[in-house]
Amino acid sequence: MAALPRVSRKNKILLGAVTWLFFISWLHLTLNTDDSDRRMIKIGYMPVITNLSAPMLDHLSQKGDGVRYK
Repeated sequence: MAALPRVSRKNKILLGAVTWLFFISWLHLTLNTDDSDRRMIKIGYMPVITNLSAPMLDHLSQKGDGVRYK
């Protein structure tokens, strides 16, 4: 039997980094896309309103049939 060639530490790290990059990119794409046909309303940044209401509106509107807030 022929022995398999050894993979250097540098190549292992490079392969791990590229694999991680593809995995994170795929995860970002699948979790952050909205395939629905609902109308989306984007809320502008206002510190008090955005910090308090926008996350709740987004969470509540993801499951509904109406308007989606972002």
